[in-house]
Amino acid sequence: MGRIRLSLRAKIVVPFVLVVALVGIIGTAAVTALVTSEAVAEFNSSLLRASLLANDHLSLVEAARLTTLRAAAATTGVPEATTAKDTATLARLLTPVVANAAVPSLLLHVLDRQGREVIVLGPDGGRRPSSGVGDFGSGAAKRTSSGSPFPTTTTSEAETHRRHRLCALRS
Repeated sequence: MGRIRLSLRAKIVVPFVLVVALVGIIGTAAVTALVTSEAVAEFNSSLLRASLLANDHLSLVEAARLTTLRAAAATTGVPEATTAKDTATLARLLTPVVANAAVPSLLLHVLDRQGREVIVLGPDGGRRPSSGVGDFGSGAAKRTSSGSPFPTTTTSEAETHRRHRLCALRS
């Protein structure tokens, strides 16, 4: 009747080949998934290490800059000279602070209460008078209508206020 008869060899070999192929495919998929997940875990681990090192470095740089900023702002006579826009006195008072800064490429920008640059002191002891370009006073250095020195209306004003200080440090 139309039935195909397989030999004994075919009846044994065909199922064996199918089972071996199935086990090979499943094994390959499992090994590939394992190797891929280990590679991803290694990448994530190295990325985490790099981000922690970068965070530590930025923390150290920020601490050094804050130390210099505090030293500059706490120097006797700086607030008065800034108010009077006395660049000669500011240069005399702040040149040692810039020279002793831990950040070698430090630029010290002295701003008045309106956020305009009064003087810029460089790491080589050189002083540059304000170029007029550094007008940071978009109202953030002034008090708001509520009397608070911290504007709370928009994010851009908050970001602008963060950048305004008596002395802004840049490198």
